[in-house]
Amino acid sequence: MERNNYVIDNVELDETDAKPSKRSDYQSISGIVQETVGTKSQKIKDKPITKDSHPNVYQMTSKPRGFAMIINNGKFQQDSGFQPRRGSDVDVSRLENLFQYLGFAVFVKRDLAKAEIMESIEKFKNQFEQQTVDMSVFCIMSHGSGGNLVDILGNEIDVEEKIIKKFYNTQC
Repeated sequence: MERNNYVIDNVELDETDAKPSKRSDYQSISGIVQETVGTKSQKIKDKPITKDSHPNVYQMTSKPRGFAMIINNGKFQQDSGFQPRRGSDVDVSRLENLFQYLGFAVFVKRDLAKAEIMESIEKFKNQFEQQTVDMSVFCIMSHGSGGNLVDILGNEIDVEEKIIKKFYNTQC
């Protein structure tokens, strides 16, 4: 069996990382997925959904299914003016487990300054030059308002201009 490895900042993942580590993770995530899709869950498991069989859906057959990056700014510098985001590590863990369950290679970054966020975005985008996948997910959890988020130092980042536009077809 061929193994694919993915590396961002010296953290190497392979296809075995695209699975929850504990049986309880499978059960809780599986329950959420079944709740979400209801009685259609059995049909989804039994029959692969492809672009040919359903022209209005994305193909989801690559291994890994996609790449997911989660950036969590939970601990802010004292002089930033922002309080810690307590409990955000639980959110990260649940998102990471969900995307691993769905077959994604997941990269997690914590407590980044603006330059580190921008560098992480570029490294994440570079993964798509190395490997073709069907989907991508990019999550940033932080304080913010008015279309901006803040880094751990309290510096604002315009989400549309500095982050979302990096993933437009003209940029990727």
